[in-house]
Amino acid sequence: MKIINYSFHDLLKVRIVLRNATPFNKYLEETFRYYQVDEISSADLTFFLDNFSAQKDGCKSKGDFLVKKNYIYHRFKHKINMMEIEIDGIEDNETIVRINSGWLNTIRAIGHVLSPFIRFKLIRKGYPALFISCVAGKNGAIVLSAKGHTGKTTMVLWAIKHGFSFLGDGTVILGRNKVYNFIVPLNLFANHFPIVKDSLSLKACFTLLCNKVLYLLSDKKHKLFARINVTDISRDCVVKESLPTYVCLLERRGDKLVIEHNIDNTTATKEMVSIHKSTDGLMTRILSAYTSVFTNSELVNYWTNLELEIDRCLEYAKFHRITFPESYSLDIVSHVYDKVYSEAP
Repeated sequence: MKIINYSFHDLLKVRIVLRNATPFNKYLEETFRYYQVDEISSADLTFFLDNFSAQKDGCKSKGDFLVKKNYIYHRFKHKINMMEIEIDGIEDNETIVRINSGWLNTIRAIGHVLSPFIRFKLIRKGYPALFISCVAGKNGAIVLSAKGHTGKTTMVLWAIKHGFSFLGDGTVILGRNKVYNFIVPLNLFANHFPIVKDSLSLKACFTLLCNKVLYLLSDKKHKLFARINVTDISRDCVVKESLPTYVCLLERRGDKLVIEHNIDNTTATKEMVSIHKSTDGLMTRILSAYTSVFTNSELVNYWTNLELEIDRCLEYAKFHRITFPESYSLDIVSHVYDKVYSEAP
């Protein structure tokens, strides 16, 4: 058995208990290594990755979920493998999540269960951890909100290359007039290669190029990513926190670049929450199943409270909407930064 402890900016303490050695344990350990600590007095969130017997007595069936007070169980199939999760203390300060994914699904468990629950617990503590990206310069931070495959990572990589600091890509933590970093490995695709080719090792470059070849051979149906640490791109680019100065809502459609300034904060917040709900699909379904049974639970107001917290955290930020064309060059990315962020970092 191996126990790994994490502290996310002293805002959230997490413990992961690995019962068995598997080929993918190292992958899991490296995901949150930036926040690893030797000891924590107690854990706000504990994950057990092992077989378990579900506490089904007294549960009500709600679709694919079994629900009782402060508890929920879910069993589902991912490709050819079954995965089951059990959440004990979903409303408590200290929550336990048991995951039986099989070692083949360990990687899936990170993105599908561990990361969403870390975001959930941070949100419950009043620190919205959202599906957003963020870089920072002398004028403060630029928060990027968009659905997947819209251009967040491209925007982040371009900014790092041009001297901006890095706070996160895929998840960032908001505080009151503050953005905290959330450092995990980047998932880079072949289309990112032109931006990072001068910074990466030969091995990483070779992997990205091989992925591009496989993508083309599959008739552009299967996109593979390479897992890269941001410090491999720029050793000193990571900062702990910054002031959120700008928020950019990214979209991708049509054939023209459109930049809209002074977007209404309330509208922007609702869009950010909508993207978060669709991205954290499992967490959204868990909350829906639980609150449909326990209609007086505090979790009924989870999404409303999240909107209020985002408004408080981004009270002084300026909101913009950036609509990228379906096909765009790095010159367009540069133009966007010039328009939104007037001074060089």
